[in-house]
Amino acid sequence: MDGATKSFPCSARMRSCNFQAKPAGKDSWGEKKRHRIPKFSLVLQGGEMIEPAVGLGVKPKVDEWPPIKSYRQLMTEKLEEPDVLIEGILHRGGKLLLGGGSKSYKSWSLIDLAVSMYTGSDWWGQKCNKAKVLFINFEIQEWSFKNRLADVVKAKGLTEEQVKDFDVWTLRGHAADLSLIRPMIEKHIEGKGYQA
Repeated sequence: MDGATKSFPCSARMRSCNFQAKPAGKDSWGEKKRHRIPKFSLVLQGGEMIEPAVGLGVKPKVDEWPPIKSYRQLMTEKLEEPDVLIEGILHRGGKLLLGGGSKSYKSWSLIDLAVSMYTGSDWWGQKCNKAKVLFINFEIQEWSFKNRLADVVKAKGLTEEQVKDFDVWTLRGHAADLSLIRPMIEKHIEGKGYQA
């Protein structure tokens, strides 16, 4: 790394994952936008919390990996298709990544997706099947999230009665390493039947 760049980790658990940034300046990506770097990532897979980046920088234990399968083995194995969450896009246990630039309505889209899954309505023209949803909000101040949620519900032509039990957990300002926050989240969602 030359002297003109700066490196900082994206999380304490992910020591090997570094972002390279130009020195801070009026129009550069640097210290002033450092808060946008993800501190951890959580994925709800099959109703259980998993950590996608487990063991980065740690030698993997090969005996814990699944076996290599031949074509014949794979074709003779009986595999059940998981429940569909978004028709043609996402099954339960799958992953969906929504990316875009700053202020490109990513948060709005995710609120719309969560409401669509909860109510079984369309999302971007795709049918969603009803699922019990918990929206964990690490980003938006609660007053702003409340306004956005109300706007999405209204824009979708839904009533308050249809979304009265839609669950939101605002954890903005409670960021921590995944190894600390994951057990807390698991404890709070245990037995609640969340599907997405």
